[in-house]
Amino acid sequence: MAEVLHKPQFQILTHPKTGVKIGRIYFPALFLADYHESITQWLQRQDILFCEA
Repeated sequence: MAEVLHKPQFQILTHPKTGVKIGRIYFPALFLADYHESITQWLQRQDILFCEA
């Protein structure tokens, strides 16, 4: 059975040969419904920075 997310989750992946980091963001459906405008504006930014902590 699939796990139901209650808050956004982030995943940072590092390419084993190049060291390039990419990220994935998972948003739960209810979170998207409540914060759709804010998320849309945030994702349209040129740079999105994350703290690795």
